[in-house]
Amino acid sequence: MKNCNRFFYLSIVIFLLISASCKKSEVIPTPLPPADNTSYARFSSNDTISIFYISSADDSIKIPVSVSSTSDSSRTVSFNYSSNTAVLDQQYSADSTIIIPSGKLTDSLTIKGIYAGFASSSQIDTLKITIVSNDKIKANSTHTNYILILKKLCPAINLNDLVGTYLNTNEVSSWNGAYGPYSTYINTVQNTTTTTGTIVVENIYDYGWSPITFNVDWTNSQHPTATVVAQNGITDGAGTVYDVRPFPSGNLGSFSTCDNVLSLIMQVRIGGGTWDTVPYVVTLAR
Repeated sequence: MKNCNRFFYLSIVIFLLISASCKKSEVIPTPLPPADNTSYARFSSNDTISIFYISSADDSIKIPVSVSSTSDSSRTVSFNYSSNTAVLDQQYSADSTIIIPSGKLTDSLTIKGIYAGFASSSQIDTLKITIVSNDKIKANSTHTNYILILKKLCPAINLNDLVGTYLNTNEVSSWNGAYGPYSTYINTVQNTTTTTGTIVVENIYDYGWSPITFNVDWTNSQHPTATVVAQNGITDGAGTVYDVRPFPSGNLGSFSTCDNVLSLIMQVRIGGGTWDTVPYVVTLAR
């Protein structure tokens, strides 16, 4: 009987030891780190360089921006602007942030061009736009820089745009050196075809010359030309006689209705003598 009791108690002890051993080896799962809910912003287009032709005072361009995930609340994407030549509120205007609405993945950054901020159609400014991180949205690892080239676009040429007074007329001649500024006038223009015409310029030389006619041609709209019509017997205030004709080497004048500037080139003969080998250049500007 004693042996039975001993066996019974021994069985209980073994059972308890086995139970305790199982509890010690139980695996407790390690808590997982919280999910990364950060959104990343980038410019949507794979091509992150473009030319913005500014053709009017209210011209603007929209650059698409996207984020990597949606949210139940609106979020802000931040931008930085840099340029060696373009100045905010002089050549362009833009906001430093945009709002991505709740539930949306995309929106656009609007850049407005300032037409009056470009002195001429040859002025070109390069603007770098960079997405920067904030506490809501981080900048993506790629496509966070956008290069925007700003350029003034001249409208279609209309000769009537040349009519008016040019207060800043300057000239250079071999016999009189540099002279100006003084005023010249264009009161008469006429189309001869859809891309050619004539203009009449008054008060060239600022000393009694009669009006001089020029043929203008904008068949190549990027390089409009102005060529003097040969005229003889032009007299100045002192009675000196001048003749003018196109310069024989092919030096053509130019004009721009966009910039309101004309560069007129002539060959001149004084008092029936020899033709001057140096061009007479008259530059008209408003």
